[in-house]
Amino acid sequence: MSTENIKVIVRCRPLNKREISFNAQNIITINSNVGQIIVNSLDKTQTQYDNPQEDVKQIFTFDQVFGTQSMNIDLLYSGMI
Repeated sequence: MSTENIKVIVRCRPLNKREISFNAQNIITINSNVGQIIVNSLDKTQTQYDNPQEDVKQIFTFDQVFGTQSMNIDLLYSGMI
């Protein structure tokens, strides 16, 4: 029986042309130092009487994360693949 560990690497892409044409905003914050991706979004379940600008943050932690400016070679030299 193998005792290999699984490592999870995430690479985030930049907005594509279609998303840019719709004035979409990037809601991802990447902290490569600790391997975290923070998803910032507005809570769509709020009513007009609630604070409509209240941010909802979700934090996900991975073995390693790469930002929107990363290239394939960055993953190769990271030692993770």
